[in-house]
Amino acid sequence: MKKCKLSDCDNKHHAKGYCKNHYNNFLRHDNPLHISKQENHGMYKSLEYSSWFNMKQRCFNKNNVRYKDYGGRGITVCDRWKNSFENFYNDMGERKEGFSLDRIDNNKGYYKENCRWSDNIEQGRNRRVQANNNSGVKGVSYFTKTSKWRACIKINGKNKHLGYYETIKEAEEARKQAELKYWN
Repeated sequence: MKKCKLSDCDNKHHAKGYCKNHYNNFLRHDNPLHISKQENHGMYKSLEYSSWFNMKQRCFNKNNVRYKDYGGRGITVCDRWKNSFENFYNDMGERKEGFSLDRIDNNKGYYKENCRWSDNIEQGRNRRVQANNNSGVKGVSYFTKTSKWRACIKINGKNKHLGYYETIKEAEEARKQAELKYWN
């Protein structure tokens, strides 16, 4: 069996004297010994790398299905993280199983002070106001049948009705009090 022509490689010959890996490096980088950045940190298949990669896809890849909700509405990635997974990892640390990358202020971009690892419950509570919301306040909507403002909150995946109110301010206050009661 013919082997790769690189002295430290015992892999089977593929083309031009190289094994498949070294041949691909030769084709892509003109260097069979090229080591990409992702291979340097050894975290290419980690949860953290996946979060970093997907964050960039949502913000910069116009073909990404989520682009309209991120890059399409001006959400960006800070220069420190844009081209450096290592910087992202140093700032964010290890991601626990069941957690994902969350922006504290959903109208701002991805940078250290605006990001955290959150579970699904915290992520759900941190959603932006939906486009069809007629009040501009999370959990508050105008209910035409009663001609009043309605307040609701989601607890353990179920909507809880908080009541009807004469003014939007009263409904907003009821929502805030419910968040303190049920979410803290």
